[in-house]
Amino acid sequence: MKKIVILLCAIILSAISFAQEKIGSYSMSYFDGKSYAIKASEPKNNKFDLYIEVGGEHKSDDVVLGIESKDLISFKDALIQIRDKFLEWKKTAIENNVKDITKDFPISFPKVTIAWYGSKWWFAFNQRITPKFFVFKDGTCAMVVYTNAKASSNEYIDQDVYWVLQEESEFNDIINLLNENIVYDYFKAKSSQTDLFN
Repeated sequence: MKKIVILLCAIILSAISFAQEKIGSYSMSYFDGKSYAIKASEPKNNKFDLYIEVGGEHKSDDVVLGIESKDLISFKDALIQIRDKFLEWKKTAIENNVKDITKDFPISFPKVTIAWYGSKWWFAFNQRITPKFFVFKDGTCAMVVYTNAKASSNEYIDQDVYWVLQEESEFNDIINLLNENIVYDYFKAKSSQTDLFN
């Protein structure tokens, strides 16, 4: 019973704090260069959430990886290490004409919340996402995160999640936005504009 009450409170709090503003974007060349937003919730008591839009089962799906501000630095550090290892392995794969392999990166992300919109917002809390290095049959390389997330409040509601980065610039566009100063500056500027109309 106690677990259910805690879960319900977490869902209610997440839904309330899920108001988000776009602070930037990145693209995934694997999905024809489609642009994906990076959003943030307004900081409250020096805490906020950052949301990275990713791919879902259908092109129209709204799917995000949610990162709490307390995990932002460790998430960013992990992504930097993965980028560097990806570039190293990509160079090796090209030089040696490697094709059609998969290998786990020796780096892990902190746990995230996966959220997606169906008839309403669904949340899968405390999810471990595992990045893999892919060399496809044509020799192109990618960092791939694929997982199937099940809603914490209903195990029968699920969502396939795809996050595929192939270019250094794609990594860098995300890494540059994983910065609490950008979040604070964005909402400070927004508040200053609102104050003009008091």
